Amino acid sequence: MSDQNGINSNEYWDKRFETDWDKLGGREQSRFFARVAVEALPAWFVQKVRHEKLRVCDFGCAEGDGTDVLAQVLAWDMTGIDFSQPAIESANTMYHSARFSHENLLDRPDRPAFDVMFSSNTLEHFARPWDVFDAISNYATKYVVLLLPYREFDRHSEHEVTFDAPNIPLAPKAGWTLVYESVADTRLHEPSFWPGFQILLIYARNEEVAALQMTMSDARINGSGSADHTLAELRAEQQRMREVEAQSAADKARAEEAVAQLDAVKAEARDAQLGVAHAATHLATLTQRCDVLRERLQTATEEHGAQIGAFERMHRDNLKELDAAAQRAATVANELTDYIHYLRQREHTLQSELNLIHKSRSWRWTSLARQVQEWLRRRMSDVNYAYTHGGVLDTAQRMFAYVPKHLRRRAGADAAPAPVASAAPVETAAPVVAEAVTPVTVIPPKLPRQRPDAQADVFVFSIIDWHFRIQRPQHLSRELAQAGHRVFFFTNYFEDADEPGFSVERLDEALPLFQIKLKVKGAPQIYFSPPDEDALNQMRTGMRLFTEWTGTDHSWSIIQHAFWYPLATSLQSDDLLYDCMDHHEGFGNVSPELIEVENRLMHNADLLIATSSFLEKEARERNPRVAVIRNACQYSDFCNAPAERFVDPQGRRIIGYYGAIADWFDADLVAQVAESFPDALVLLVGADTAGVRERLAGYDNVQMTGEVRYTELPYYLYAFDVCMMPFQVIPLTLATNPVKIYEYLAAGRPVVSVDLPEMAQFGELVRTATTYDGFVDQLRAALAALPDSKAVVARRKAFSAGQTWAHRVNDIRRAVETLPRPTVSAIVLTYNNIHLTMDCLESLVRNTAGVDLEIVAVDNASSDGSRAYLTAWAAAHSNVKLILNDKNLGFAGGNNVGLAAATGDYLTILNNDTVVTRGWARRLVNHLRHHPEIGIIGPVTNNIGNEARLTTHYRGIDEMHIEARSLTEPYRGEWFELSVAAFFCVMMPRSTYERCGPISEDYGIGFYEDDDYCRLVESAGLRVACAEDVFVHHYLSASFNKLGEERKLALLATNRAVYEAKWGTWMPHKSRERSRVEGAAV
Repeated sequence: MSDQNGINSNEYWDKRFETDWDKLGGREQSRFFARVAVEALPAWFVQKVRHEKLRVCDFGCAEGDGTDVLAQVLAWDMTGIDFSQPAIESANTMYHSARFSHENLLDRPDRPAFDVMFSSNTLEHFARPWDVFDAISNYATKYVVLLLPYREFDRHSEHEVTFDAPNIPLAPKAGWTLVYESVADTRLHEPSFWPGFQILLIYARNEEVAALQMTMSDARINGSGSADHTLAELRAEQQRMREVEAQSAADKARAEEAVAQLDAVKAEARDAQLGVAHAATHLATLTQRCDVLRERLQTATEEHGAQIGAFERMHRDNLKELDAAAQRAATVANELTDYIHYLRQREHTLQSELNLIHKSRSWRWTSLARQVQEWLRRRMSDVNYAYTHGGVLDTAQRMFAYVPKHLRRRAGADAAPAPVASAAPVETAAPVVAEAVTPVTVIPPKLPRQRPDAQADVFVFSIIDWHFRIQRPQHLSRELAQAGHRVFFFTNYFEDADEPGFSVERLDEALPLFQIKLKVKGAPQIYFSPPDEDALNQMRTGMRLFTEWTGTDHSWSIIQHAFWYPLATSLQSDDLLYDCMDHHEGFGNVSPELIEVENRLMHNADLLIATSSFLEKEARERNPRVAVIRNACQYSDFCNAPAERFVDPQGRRIIGYYGAIADWFDADLVAQVAESFPDALVLLVGADTAGVRERLAGYDNVQMTGEVRYTELPYYLYAFDVCMMPFQVIPLTLATNPVKIYEYLAAGRPVVSVDLPEMAQFGELVRTATTYDGFVDQLRAALAALPDSKAVVARRKAFSAGQTWAHRVNDIRRAVETLPRPTVSAIVLTYNNIHLTMDCLESLVRNTAGVDLEIVAVDNASSDGSRAYLTAWAAAHSNVKLILNDKNLGFAGGNNVGLAAATGDYLTILNNDTVVTRGWARRLVNHLRHHPEIGIIGPVTNNIGNEARLTTHYRGIDEMHIEARSLTEPYRGEWFELSVAAFFCVMMPRSTYERCGPISEDYGIGFYEDDDYCRLVESAGLRVACAEDVFVHHYLSASFNKLGEERKLALLATNRAVYEAKWGTWMPHKSRERSRVEGAAV
């Protein structure tokens, strides 16, 4: 025998927990015995605890390891109690799945009771274990569950009792009955911490036993007789005990009364004896009457209890039927919503395609054929009649007589089909409208004009609408707004309208976040083909109105579908990013024209963002500026368990998936999962657009909910025992980086996926398989590993916490900030006019942004102090090269020296009598990058002799900058072709210079060099262009005017002859009337 008081003292166990508990495997033993208990618990008990959300107490919880197992598997409301303060402190530090309290229930404290008291391997430490049961049962309203060593004949030194069938009572205390027992041979466990048997006992209060309506198979109690028989005997014995006690009390009262009478009046002994006999007779009568009344009361109580039980069962059955009906109704409603959404999208797509067909050349060409076909169909009855009654000749006469009548009736009729009505949704936000002839513009209040030092506006040209399923586009846009950018999210839906314009929806009152819907006639779909010329022109006009409304000065354009590329190039954003989320060719319904647009976009984008390694490889084949920025999750939306979660009425384990159920979803794989786990529920949450419901209709253990809101996902996710990703392995999925994996891990859930390239980044956090059988095996392994340890769950959560959308936006901002900028070399040729040179150079420094500028200053032997000024100025600026010619080499010669010294990718020839305006260089570069057919381009100006000249009204340089903005902003992204780009300011890519060579020096000091060079450009198969959105002030021929009028005219005549000898008759330059931008306020 051991020292009973020592073993069960606070001091003993405090010392154990502070010293050798961990070393001797105490934590592992606690989790081991908890798992043994969980496995031994009957299904009816587990279901009752879960569904009724019973409050459970783990008595003698030690450091909470076993309590954590019970909390994960059995109950959401779990409390661990132990009389050791160090143990409870450790439990509170390690686990948050349960509450822990330092108490000694054997002292019978005054505290609220629990529904279930659970005790694992505790009672064997007491010499009188059922006294312990008596104490702890006071704190259980329904059940006491005990796990004990069984038939431990070679007892542990700390154990006081060996439990065996003879010493385990069916009713250890009045009001309690054993309702279930199960013996486990723990030697079969691997690993095992107990080399023998353990017995699980469930005691229930008697009133709970009646409510359970258990069968013998539910109880599984060894020994003779059934549970009902044992209960009946127990009740009879209790009744007999009560009768004996009552009789004993009556006899004692009579005896005491007799003794008193004898002591007081011995003389009246006979009378007293008669009185006692009379009293005994009367008492017997009363007792008999009481027994009858007691039996009637018990019968009535039992009948009333039975009626209440029947009512409660009927109520529960009704609730289950109502819940099932509500779930079926919700499922049908979701399916109908999904189908309506699909039909609307399909109708919109078909109408767009029909409009394109009606506008097509083939439709117009076949118009006559359709008319003839229709005419022949209508005439068949006449022909049949005529042939029957008049023969072939009469039939022919009637036909030929009808033709001229038909043609006269059709004369002047419009053969074009009527326009198809648009099914585009009505936009409730304030619209912006612009009509071609009489503009009527209803504009929402303009936003404050963007400050030059503000963060770039972000234009997100999305692949979806904001209110569609929440995905990467919405998450990135919101986080960019959180980071301080004004974000304008362009929906893929258009408003079908003849006039250009846009409408605005404020998405978040606390953030600068807006959805923009453009007006486009026919409201085309973006997924199948690029916009036609009419749609593109209308969108560009709408964008001009939009940028006038936003007051955008500098911006990023993030394109998420190639359809937007032709439009985005007109915005002149500082940076154009392609967020490549999918392998679009993998969808199979994308036109070759749209694929070609995507190829141009990938080549010309300032930054390609690839969401997967597969897409990265494709991107790097087209563009060196690639950043891999994968998907992520909104960790805070998934890391905490919701207040409510989905519950399977049958209490089955749940293998779950949520997300789109589309063509890439492997329904056959899910069917094999359902067959392999018939006792589990396969729960699929998401819109089914691939007919998967019909494929899986034969499986009773498959449930599909339809589309649910983003905010409802945790409700289902936290019900999943194991999450799965059953995708087909096809090019589309090979390029996919699934958002749902990050969300699964944020909840700490185990995940099984098909083996896709993007699974590699998750390492051991995600189980993968390459075959159907392997997938099933991994699911089985994941289920067998439950409950997952706290460390495993923590690793999953930690990974997801480091992969949020805020992290991804930081990556995007960092990638943009570190982009290599285009290198531009500005060759500034000077000859005297020092004050003009000063203005020109200072404007270059002040108004050049978005490029790496190199200034190559070349002086042609000035004599007015320019050389000294240039020397000092170049010394003060690190990006300046200074070349001082010993003699005047002329316009061509001086510029050729500068071109030869320049290192930029883009070469600019800039007269020193010019002043550039803000953004000039980046806009010219953008035109050349996005339109490789342009070989050389110049700006519009106030003073030149061709189409580049605009009428201006400013009276000084300060006013010039203001007016220049109003002259260029409405034409952002526009350019036109012309014969000669005057060389007061032109830019060409280095490739043009390498193909066409230096400027011809056949023209001496100057004149006609620019005409000559433009002919070279055209002969190389390139175009000469003028940018409508770049204005450069020009004083015009400031250097040549110093030659004198007579010498100047002689030089013009001589050089014209040189030009015509090379290129033929010179065509005089001409001016133009600038077309007004439709609907724009200029």
